[in-house]
Amino acid sequence: MNSASSKWGAGKVERRRAGPFWARLILTLALLVTYANSFRGVFVLDDYLAIQQNSTIADLSDLGQVLSPPRVSAVTARPFVNLTLAVDYALWGLDVRGYHVTNLLIHVGAALLVFGIVRRVWGRRERQNGTDARSGPTTGNANRSSSQATLWAAVIAAVWALHPLQTESVTFIVMRSESLAGLFYLLTIYAFIRYAEEGRLWGWAGVAVASSSLGMMSKEYVVSIPLLVLAFDWMLYAGSLRSALRTRRWLYLGLALSWLPLVAVLVQSGADRAGTGGFGTVLTPWHYLLTSCRALVIYLRLAFWPDALCFDYGRAVIRDVWSVAPQALLLLGLAGATAVGLWRRSLLGFAGLWFFAIIAPSSSIVPLASQTAAEHRMYLPLLAVVVVVAVVAHRYLGNRGWIVLMVTAPVLGVMTFNRNALYADPIALWQDTVDKQPNNARARNNLGVELLGVGRVIEAVAHLEAANEAMRERESSFMSNLALALLELGRLEEAQARAQRSYELDPKCSDAYTALAAVAARRGQLEEARDWMDKATALAPGNKETLLQRGRILWRMGKPEEAAREYRHVLEMDKDNSMAEFWLGRIAFDAGKWSEAVARYGRAVRLNPSFAEAHNNLAGALANAGDNARAIEHYAKAVELSPKLTSARFAYATMLAQAGRLLEAEAQYEIALGQEPANVENLINSGMALQLLGRIEKARARYGEALRLEPGNTVAQARLAALPAAAGKRE
Repeated sequence: MNSASSKWGAGKVERRRAGPFWARLILTLALLVTYANSFRGVFVLDDYLAIQQNSTIADLSDLGQVLSPPRVSAVTARPFVNLTLAVDYALWGLDVRGYHVTNLLIHVGAALLVFGIVRRVWGRRERQNGTDARSGPTTGNANRSSSQATLWAAVIAAVWALHPLQTESVTFIVMRSESLAGLFYLLTIYAFIRYAEEGRLWGWAGVAVASSSLGMMSKEYVVSIPLLVLAFDWMLYAGSLRSALRTRRWLYLGLALSWLPLVAVLVQSGADRAGTGGFGTVLTPWHYLLTSCRALVIYLRLAFWPDALCFDYGRAVIRDVWSVAPQALLLLGLAGATAVGLWRRSLLGFAGLWFFAIIAPSSSIVPLASQTAAEHRMYLPLLAVVVVVAVVAHRYLGNRGWIVLMVTAPVLGVMTFNRNALYADPIALWQDTVDKQPNNARARNNLGVELLGVGRVIEAVAHLEAANEAMRERESSFMSNLALALLELGRLEEAQARAQRSYELDPKCSDAYTALAAVAARRGQLEEARDWMDKATALAPGNKETLLQRGRILWRMGKPEEAAREYRHVLEMDKDNSMAEFWLGRIAFDAGKWSEAVARYGRAVRLNPSFAEAHNNLAGALANAGDNARAIEHYAKAVELSPKLTSARFAYATMLAQAGRLLEAEAQYEIALGQEPANVENLINSGMALQLLGRIEKARARYGEALRLEPGNTVAQARLAALPAAAGKRE
């Protein structure tokens, strides 16, 4: 009898151990599947300064340099984040996929810690209450969570980890500062719980202090860790604040000392984060508090209904208290409910404290001028919302309430998967942002830059003009981007004026020098252009855009080998740079090296499938190499991507005509001549296609228009003379 009971008990223990194992495994697999497409995400926004132009991550062996990140970037005052980027750079160079792997591993680790924390807290609260929901008294070891606690912890961790609000913290590479700090925050809490339950001062307590210190060097919001640990202790273990401080005084001393790294890095980098945050910015604490009221309510709405996620909310500021009075009242009500919940020592009260304590450093009175609202700030606070939903579901549905969260988790995972897809296409990402925040000047500027990079110049100019118009205080780089776009349209005088204005706004902006160099090159003042580029390079030696523009100027100067050297330098820095491949293809094409041109242009379009001009040039190289069928395919793609790329449409029409596809050819000629009616060569080509189709009078009109524009054109004269006097029945 005893033996049988022993075996039955052992089997029960094994099942208890297996439950958490399978929960962790399923959670991990769910995250890997959900974020599988995140590896296609590209460097965007702050990634350029923090990674591509960050010289401090180039040499991992120089820890002094690595732990001194640049003052104007997303890693300012975050040395441990900079260290992780340096490790990635040492392993992957600028291969973006490696950085995404690291980001996902951080998020998986955070999710597993959420599972461990919730499982222990939920189980302990059940035992303290003396019941396991509606099923009666609980039994078993006080240090082991019940099976119900495991289920609740698994679904809470899944909903939190798979929620689309987390996408920005995971897929936007440099925002690992949020998830990495969250990982250390959670590890500190988990280590404290283990220490409180097991009592090993130099074990789990040491882990808690070390983790808190690393968190302080990852992001500033970790400053609230000691407060949350003390609240955990008071609610679950010590029974009173005095008892907690007396019983675990060495732990709290260590946590207090963990503030020192944060103080040190803020002093080293400047408390105002180089003008982007702190009380030294142009944004007042009062106006930022009003703005945060609106932002916090947006976050809460998105937590429950994530249908309108936005990559960049811009720098909009609320200055009128009445415009956010409803939001402020809602937040005051939630704060009051939190106070009542804490007085009653309920999980709801603690969830409220978790939310407000973690989000307060970035969303209260300390201004963050560079971005007044950002979804990544909800990385850890979102857990409070999920726990509140779980507690309410448990209260009204009992232990079956976890099914609600279990059904919700995969739906959220699908939404996150779809959201991740945007990060693979910067044009789609910025277009989505502009659609949701049309007055966001930065979003319009970045969309314009991306469109300019793929040859969609007219659209680029429209967005860049809107960006400059939306800026209350003109920004030099925005103005220089507009100058470069206007230059592509041939509006030389306007480009010159914008480039000069960019220089006047900020004489230390390398982009201004680049724009001035481009204008000088277009005017044929090539030596002057080179001088401007030398100054731009001196100001931003690692700037890929500067090197690309320098290569273009050297190409205009008739120095293709020197230009190619600049483009190869860019590829050494970023082996997947489509623009460098494009220009190397252009240089090969000019030299008549068709196979090399096809290879270079082909790689450019593989790296950036939206690059219309690269598709156009690849088609031209394929045509010269004798591969007309593939040439037609890429011309078709070029005009699909950029309908106003008239040169591509004319070439497409001509290739269709040569292939005998006359009806399709004439349709393309009609569109192209509508965009560029004075193109004599293509008026003649269109007339030839019409003549072959038997549309004689329409062909006659095309030849006649060509002769009106260019009276001495012998081809048009000969074609017109060869037409029959009357159209006849065929017409």
